[in-house]
Amino acid sequence: LSGPAGGVVACAAIAQDLGLPAVLGLDMGGTSTDVCRWAGQLERCQHVQVQGRMLHNPGLDVVTVAAGGGSLLALADGRLQVGPGSAGASPGPACYGAGGVATVTDANLVLGRIQPDLFPQTFGEQGDAPLSGQAARSAIADCAGGGAVPEVAAGFLAIANQRMASAIAEISTARGHDPRGHALVAFGGAAGQHACAVARQLGITHIVVHPMAGVLSAHGLSRASLQASRSLPVMQMWQRDTPRRFAAQIAALRSSARSELCEAGADEELLAERLSWSLRYLGSDTELICLDEDDFEEQHLRLFGVLREGAPIEVLWLRIDLWEEPVVQSKPALEEEGRRLGEGDPLDVRTVGFVDSEGGLRQLRTPLFDRAQLGVGDSLVGPALISSPTTTVLVDPGWSLKVGVSGAVHLRAVSAEVQEGDERQSCPVDPTDPVRLELTHRRLQSIVTRMGELLRRVAWSTNIKERLDFSCAVFDATGALISNAPHIPVHLGAMGATVRHLIDRDDLCLREDQAWAVNDPAAGGSHLPDITVITPIFFGSARPQAFVACRAHHADVGGITPGSMPPFSRTLAEEGVLLNGVLIVDQGRWCQEPIHELLACGPYPARRPQDCIADLQAQVAANKLGVELLEDWVGRAGLTALVTDMSAIQENAAEAVQSWLQQVGRGEQSFQCCLDDGSPVCVALSVRDQPTGSRLRLRVDFAGTGSASEGNLNAPAAVVRAAVLYVVRVLIGRDIPLGDGCLRDVDIFVPKGSLLDPPPEAAVVGGNVETSQRVVDVLLAALGVCAASQGTMNNLCFGAADLAYYETICGGSGAGPGQPGDDAVHSHMTNTRITDVEVLEQKFPVLLREFSVRPGSGGGGKWSGGRGVRRVFQFGSRLQVSLLAQRRSTEPFGLAGGGPGSSGISTLQRTESREEEILSGSFERVVEAGDILVIETPGAGGYGNA
Repeated sequence: LSGPAGGVVACAAIAQDLGLPAVLGLDMGGTSTDVCRWAGQLERCQHVQVQGRMLHNPGLDVVTVAAGGGSLLALADGRLQVGPGSAGASPGPACYGAGGVATVTDANLVLGRIQPDLFPQTFGEQGDAPLSGQAARSAIADCAGGGAVPEVAAGFLAIANQRMASAIAEISTARGHDPRGHALVAFGGAAGQHACAVARQLGITHIVVHPMAGVLSAHGLSRASLQASRSLPVMQMWQRDTPRRFAAQIAALRSSARSELCEAGADEELLAERLSWSLRYLGSDTELICLDEDDFEEQHLRLFGVLREGAPIEVLWLRIDLWEEPVVQSKPALEEEGRRLGEGDPLDVRTVGFVDSEGGLRQLRTPLFDRAQLGVGDSLVGPALISSPTTTVLVDPGWSLKVGVSGAVHLRAVSAEVQEGDERQSCPVDPTDPVRLELTHRRLQSIVTRMGELLRRVAWSTNIKERLDFSCAVFDATGALISNAPHIPVHLGAMGATVRHLIDRDDLCLREDQAWAVNDPAAGGSHLPDITVITPIFFGSARPQAFVACRAHHADVGGITPGSMPPFSRTLAEEGVLLNGVLIVDQGRWCQEPIHELLACGPYPARRPQDCIADLQAQVAANKLGVELLEDWVGRAGLTALVTDMSAIQENAAEAVQSWLQQVGRGEQSFQCCLDDGSPVCVALSVRDQPTGSRLRLRVDFAGTGSASEGNLNAPAAVVRAAVLYVVRVLIGRDIPLGDGCLRDVDIFVPKGSLLDPPPEAAVVGGNVETSQRVVDVLLAALGVCAASQGTMNNLCFGAADLAYYETICGGSGAGPGQPGDDAVHSHMTNTRITDVEVLEQKFPVLLREFSVRPGSGGGGKWSGGRGVRRVFQFGSRLQVSLLAQRRSTEPFGLAGGGPGSSGISTLQRTESREEEILSGSFERVVEAGDILVIETPGAGGYGNA
């Protein structure tokens, strides 16, 4: 009984040691084919009998919003903020009377959305007191910043509602659903108080509240029916007669599951079943659970927006589910109207605060009902407050309530303003208002995050779909970065330069329904595989008023090595195809031929242009979503409001950085470190007074840095800007808007013609991924906050004429005062995932023999540096392999007496000659089937004298 297929191999070895002739493997990860293939490669294995079986566990994907009843409330950086910290059960919200601080629950109580006299008296230090309204009001007042308590509470609730709505929208986008076509199910003790407001922001007009909504999870467990599942690996191409060919296996699985259910006490007459297939396009790593081929294509079109015409479909496994259908009790017929509850029916009338999506407060006299008063068919029109032992339902103005046959409460939008999705704003309010600032920040974050989810879902390549090597952002009319999702740090400040380059081009005519592709390092690009797709947004104006853009690392754009990451390139042309403002969408139509010709021409064309185009189309789709969401925003609030809000967000970020500079104080620090080729990277930091006023400015001066490299370690100026923005953002340590406002009080000086501002034709692929890491190391070291991390991305590529694979490999992160470094992580300028081993081994001719933490590689000290990793590949065919890496001849430095981390090392073991070659930090080799590559990544520096 083992885990993934490698465990079966280990079991076979154990069996040999024990003298056993056979192995029966129950494989919980791979397929029987994998198990047989791997086990068959064992040396000394005389007889291995393997039976493979996959174990599929149903799971629930849970996304934590951190805006629930216990989420902490605060005023920070000029914005009201909700979560992510929680008061927990103890001490709990302030109203519990146990010394807690302000939470969402307290805001609800202050506005009368929670009525203390309807709750049991089980609170306070002794557990015998009612909810404390006075404690809730005092706690809200503490974070009101001089504002009126009710209005501040309303602002906090608007932010919590917006965060909930954003999370639902992001999840829906990731799964190809439009929330507006669905009902919202509200469950949990506090959900009914927020449901109308959340649904309004999502454009949902129907809400369902189960009669046991407050304890729905426990209720669901008590009502769950018996079920059993059986699955079988298939690993064949789908044919129309596939279900018929597997009829005997399906019957056997059905019989087995049926027997299990009957033995457990299920009624055989009540059993229902469903047969499903796991299908995917051959070459894709995205599988869909479908009923048949037609269902697969329908799902694929809905989820990804495209069909791969003519592409063969692969079957991974089949599954049959059986369950006991519950006996449906007869229900009384629903009365045509029921009672329409009016003025004489409520228990009482209370003052309740209702909150709109902008944080506006309306305090209304609201009828209070007991849920027990409402029978099937009864209805009322909001506002209303419905109390039950397990939950409270707030019916907002503009919504109606009706009790269904099952006892569920159905809320429906009845006013036009709700059905349109939100209230329309006649004029913008104060953009510096703490509520409005936070709402704007969160909405922009939601837009760029949803763009990223769509890009990941629609993309074709492993780089984007698995490694998440992409970033999405929104820019204002000048090309200033307003909001960037927390994707790839090395992209942070660079995309803005690309947008500004496009704006400044006199030879380009920007129009609506266009998309442009750029990867030129001289135009704000990072390196050629990173292609930025930019879409201007006009909002009916003559000139662009905003831009959306996404940058994604493509699997191959040409160049002298597969994967377009050559370790020894000396010119930009050797790194791939250059795109300097290429129109890829015009008047809403894809420009197929021009982009294909560009990718397929030149001295070193892209190896698979069609794959590159597929990912470009995914980027266009992501931008289109961003345009739609921003146009929806303008449609509700107006263009003036959007422009004002964007400016306010930049100003808020600038003030957060200014506050940090005031804490740092005036002074100068410097640090320098060398790359493996001896080129120095130097920085001097100084905080000085501005010529006028009391503000401070940070000067970041890279004078003394080495001249431009003849190789590819040159970092484009935009990458240096991204590194500085990353460091500033990290050192602030709080959730602030991530945009160009962060650098408003920062001056960056880079010597022209240096390693950090090379000439346009210089090779840059190593500068983006390697030199950028060194820039961050010296910046953090100059400030004394962190020892060196591994300082490299360990860029591994392998491939052939029609095959390209790229990954970055993790290592150690540097220690700092009060904290050790982390083992085996991507650090600083990259936070990509590493490709899952199942995907890697299925799509490419390689086996991953080992992936482990490298012992002893972290630097010593009071706080030790993080350790690197050991990653061992065995190749299955002849391939070209390359590594672009640093910190092989230098060590990651320690700080304040801490020791250095270990350098990285790579070896190649040839199967035929049995020779082992120690490789340099960057290398190119041709490997044969059976050859083994071992990469040991650097550790990180320690901090403090041990």
